[in-house]
Amino acid sequence: MRESLICFADQGFEGTSLNDIAAGVGIKRPSLLHYFPTKEAIYRTIIEEALLDWGTRIDTTLTSDADGWELVDAVLLTSFEFMKQNPRVIRIVRREALTENSEL
Repeated sequence: MRESLICFADQGFEGTSLNDIAAGVGIKRPSLLHYFPTKEAIYRTIIEEALLDWGTRIDTTLTSDADGWELVDAVLLTSFEFMKQNPRVIRIVRREALTENSEL
């Protein structure tokens, strides 16, 4: 998944081919299609996994003893930390938000 994340973040959905991803991993395209039926499936999986990770982090933060503005600060810090650790995901999400005919 890491190689596909890099390709999609750097080249966008349209600019990335299954051959690009397969070559980056060191396999052939048919081998890649054994695990994912389409490029869209890979793309969707990347975004779903990232959002699940972010959501899990937020859920963990919400179970803390923080309250009021302290809780708001904790949620924002958790979100910023996620963004800092996942700049490629943020690039993909930003591109999706700005694309009129998004893949999602």
